Amino acid sequence: MLLNECEISGLLGEERHYPSFLDGFKNDVKDKFNKKLNSMLKEGVMKSVFEISVKCEYCDKIRFDVTLTPSDKVSDLTLYSMHYRNETEFKDGKIQLPEMECNFPFDEKKNELKIILCDVFLTHELTHLFDDWMALKNGKESIFFDNVSLEKDNLAFFGKFQNNGFAKAFSDLIYMANRIEERAYLSEVFSELAYYGCNNKNCHEKMKETLAYRNMVEAKNNFDNELSSAEFPIIKVCLNMVKDVLKKLRIKYCGDNEKWQRNELKLWADRVFRRYMQRYYSIVGYYLDCKTKNTIKL
Repeated sequence: MLLNECEISGLLGEERHYPSFLDGFKNDVKDKFNKKLNSMLKEGVMKSVFEISVKCEYCDKIRFDVTLTPSDKVSDLTLYSMHYRNETEFKDGKIQLPEMECNFPFDEKKNELKIILCDVFLTHELTHLFDDWMALKNGKESIFFDNVSLEKDNLAFFGKFQNNGFAKAFSDLIYMANRIEERAYLSEVFSELAYYGCNNKNCHEKMKETLAYRNMVEAKNNFDNELSSAEFPIIKVCLNMVKDVLKKLRIKYCGDNEKWQRNELKLWADRVFRRYMQRYYSIVGYYLDCKTKNTIKL
């Protein structure tokens, strides 16, 4: 069982949507991580597994599994993949050896990658680490197993409706709607806004360049575009996967009415998008306030 909203209240910096511990801890990890990355680039190593020692109350070491993939689209600022894993024991109040995996695109001609990708990756995965530590500290199950369950549900869903556009769109959106993933994605925003030079004059354009914004808008647009042509059997399966959310919305069940069920699934998607973007814009507002006061710390 994961921590609920009340249990994490006060632990997260809601304005930035990431734990305050990242302010110092992330910089220590980032310095050591970047040295390893620079060594990989210098030596032409495309894949490396290494451990970094850290001094904190959450763990003593972090294992990284890093892949560098040549790309001519590095300017797009897209991470090919990133994952958090914890299959080790929780001992003496610490996670023994959490693992973080990433696949970075890099410019083979210039032999470099965008440093902001490292920041995005570390902020996202270290937020997972914090959530995991909080869950385990309070006698809950590791968030890793919740994500595994989510991935298994999605794989089973894909297995039943392979090569279906709506199935893919729904799966992407339900992933972004997961509370653990939502917090991790939104944790990236503050650093990205600073990287893009966001300010009061250009914020409406710059904030749309962040991965957290682009990924959610793309997921929601794909969902909306595919919903009208989605087959009814898929609609029913999707509704069943989000039934707990629908109950909280106090939606009354009206039987196997295709028009009603299609509409209720859209209400769910709209709610997911609205909740996410409300938090996103609150982070943008906090960032702009800090920039005005010249108090930004990364």
